[in-house]
Amino acid sequence: MAEEQKHPATISWIGQYLKDHKLFPQSCTLSIEDLHNVKESAEGFMNELFRVSGSNGRSVVVKRVCAIPISRTDSPEDRAKPPIDPTRIRNENAVLIFWNQVSPGICPEIYLYDESLGITVMEDLSALKMLRHENSRMHQYPMLASRMGRFFARNLFDSSALNMTRYRFEKLCRYFKNGAYDTLFFSVFQSNSVVTLERPMQLETRPLRQRIIDNPTIQQKIKRLADRFLNAKECLIHTDIHASNIMVDAEHIKVIDTEFAGFGPIAQDLGRFTASFVLNYLSWYGDRQANSKDVSAFQAYLINQMIALYDSFDQTFRRLVEANKAINYPLQHLDVDHYLLAHFKEALLFMAINATSRLPDPALCHDLKRLGENRLYPTLLMLTIFEDLFTNRIAPPNMAAFTHYLKTLTVHHPRSAFQL
Repeated sequence: MAEEQKHPATISWIGQYLKDHKLFPQSCTLSIEDLHNVKESAEGFMNELFRVSGSNGRSVVVKRVCAIPISRTDSPEDRAKPPIDPTRIRNENAVLIFWNQVSPGICPEIYLYDESLGITVMEDLSALKMLRHENSRMHQYPMLASRMGRFFARNLFDSSALNMTRYRFEKLCRYFKNGAYDTLFFSVFQSNSVVTLERPMQLETRPLRQRIIDNPTIQQKIKRLADRFLNAKECLIHTDIHASNIMVDAEHIKVIDTEFAGFGPIAQDLGRFTASFVLNYLSWYGDRQANSKDVSAFQAYLINQMIALYDSFDQTFRRLVEANKAINYPLQHLDVDHYLLAHFKEALLFMAINATSRLPDPALCHDLKRLGENRLYPTLLMLTIFEDLFTNRIAPPNMAAFTHYLKTLTVHHPRSAFQL
């Protein structure tokens, strides 16, 4: 490859690159689209993303993780910059491949990985929609939560010490060791709205936040959860699996953006994913344009999704234990009821800490950001949920009990209770 081709400065380079790697015939006419120009298809600035469609009917997505978006500059210095840590990119792709073995089709398929250029060529998901936008449009996907519950359970079983020798487990941990794993640690545990008042939020939230911050019992629990996040090498987790990292349509679910994946507690993934449902559920209390009947129906759907997520997780995990315990001695002594209850309780705490990390600017989640100033009441409700969980004011034994609490939340905490 010529030296000037190693660091593409224009999207025209991509077409020939794909043909040279036999992903398209040389005679194929290609159409190349920069996905950063498609508002809902790409976010951030660390990745270059292009959709390449051929006259033969095939299409792929080309992703290049780089220090500076190469296609947006003609500077020779910028063209010479290498991609970000190749180990991180390699890990991201390995996770996608591993999870497609655990749960076929749950992640986009990888067609090519070029470590020297930081380029990945993968399945085109342009026909799918980002879950965060679909939730805010009240679009329902009834199969979503149950499929994700099965995926979480299979991943917990297949990537933990439950189903392999200690030697193999430690080898897997080393293989998926990721320096970017703790990237979320600062926002979730150190600059969280329930840990510090430094991040900008609506002034009216300050008294409740101050009460939480001044509570030593709550702050000690947060520290214990932070320690779990950093040190509980339970299984391979995404760490950042929320509604912006899920692509859906009526038949498919795709988990994307696994760049922060590493070994940690499954409760982080369960909690962060559940937080997307809870935040969206609460957001409708601030949406003054939506029809009340539509809101009630969609909130009921979200409740059912949360219950289905944990029911599916429990049922799948129990089936896996039952099917394997005859040949797996440790499983014969596993107290499954206690094990799953402990995971559920921890997942609720991770849900709350992840949700409150999404309340301030600039990390404000889409569900609340779309409300503008009307997000105040939903924000206060989320802080209330956090306080109730971390003070043991509520201790639901299962998701049905938690969602019952959620459904009655505005009865016990109406707007007037916050002087709104």
